[in-house]
Amino acid sequence: MHSEWQPFPIAFFFLDYGKPDKASENYFSATFLQAADMKAVRHATGAESMTRACNMLIEKTQDSRQEVIAIVVNEAQRFSEAEYDHLVTMDNMLERRKKRVFFILIHQNDADIGGKQSIDRRPPSHVTGRFYSMAHKFTGLQWGKEGSIDFDDCDVAMALNEYDDGPKFPDEATGVPPSAYFAHHAYASGYRLTSQVGLFRESVKELRIKNHLDANAPFPMQSFERFVYFLLVRTAWDDPNFREFSKPQVDQALLWSGYIELELSNYRRCPMFRTADMKGPLFVGADFSSLPGISAFGAFARVARLNHINSKGYFSAFGLRGCRQNNQPTSLVARIRPSTSQTHAVEAQEERS
Repeated sequence: MHSEWQPFPIAFFFLDYGKPDKASENYFSATFLQAADMKAVRHATGAESMTRACNMLIEKTQDSRQEVIAIVVNEAQRFSEAEYDHLVTMDNMLERRKKRVFFILIHQNDADIGGKQSIDRRPPSHVTGRFYSMAHKFTGLQWGKEGSIDFDDCDVAMALNEYDDGPKFPDEATGVPPSAYFAHHAYASGYRLTSQVGLFRESVKELRIKNHLDANAPFPMQSFERFVYFLLVRTAWDDPNFREFSKPQVDQALLWSGYIELELSNYRRCPMFRTADMKGPLFVGADFSSLPGISAFGAFARVARLNHINSKGYFSAFGLRGCRQNNQPTSLVARIRPSTSQTHAVEAQEERS
């Protein structure tokens, strides 16, 4: 951990939290011990395990005599109220031993089925006051203003510049920037990835509109890294005459990166929501403002088709009940399902619109 930016000595400790059936003190403290390559004592009491975990954290501060311990917990969205109580216990124990603790709780707000969630499910106030003094939301790479390649405004351009002029590949001693390594001749002639930010943005926008998503959205790092990898390694590296990327090559890299699958996963939900939710932003294609006119059935058909709601769950998705015929439950959708020609007519009308 680099220390140049630190105003005072800080000891950092990182761990990934699991999803236990029972959030006991033993499990909680064992997570800390195992992150430090220490064995947990099978028959220890909860208090003994917590004491061992605190002793281990204090030991981490001995070399540089740090007074502050920053504990970084990944997957903190798995915490229940019990884990927060254990944090309070650990905080109290370390404070009595003259150590200040700073907890960095990293939440994955898209960890549950159904797209992105909020992290505002706060614990009780005495816990919130200790561990939720500030929240910082991480996003994907921002595009900035249209046509911008300013590193302060366009995160995508700044990230691409790291491939053009950043860390050396394959090693710092003898390597060159990744763009120079995989596109040697083009780089020597002055080509840089940042010079094609406009083309990359155009391809992303077209792909989003084609899949009924908002045209402008941050570029997720998970798919951005794959996107650049495909461009440099699978395209530029394989072409000895490469000079710059074409539109089809960029489109292919976007598809290979899994960009659209990741973006659609943020919007599709389980089909068990009421009619009032139909026009919410999490239903793909629920914004009818761009259509000059659409019937109620056309609206239902459009939303169901674009969100992959099957026929069995069609009406339950909008809060409508089924009915019975001859004492047998039947789905209402089976009785009023349109003919194939009607469905094709609705889809054709939407495409013309």
